[in-house]
Amino acid sequence: MWAKFKRSVFINLAPRIIYFFIWIIFLTCKKSFSKTNLTNEPCVVLFWHGRLALMSFAYVHWWKNGQNPQRRAKVIISDHKDGEIIARVISFFGIGAIRGSSSKGAVK
Repeated sequence: MWAKFKRSVFINLAPRIIYFFIWIIFLTCKKSFSKTNLTNEPCVVLFWHGRLALMSFAYVHWWKNGQNPQRRAKVIISDHKDGEIIARVISFFGIGAIRGSSSKGAVK
């Protein structure tokens, strides 16, 4: 019972803490957004894991508040418990999640 409570608190508190630190990093970094010519056509955006933390700000800049505010984003995230934390963090940016695994429950 106690372990379940601790896990629940962690799963609910960790995303908020991570979101706060991502904002601190973003605010303290030198950044520049290059000019882009986005179309209204659906697209797939690919990036390396090392860019994961700040890609949410690119979405907010170019799609949500930028050239095409109606465009929606979804991110493919592992079905693992760590993926749940990431899914919750990106939801603060208005980004949805598609949860799945290549080895467990991929069909769902």
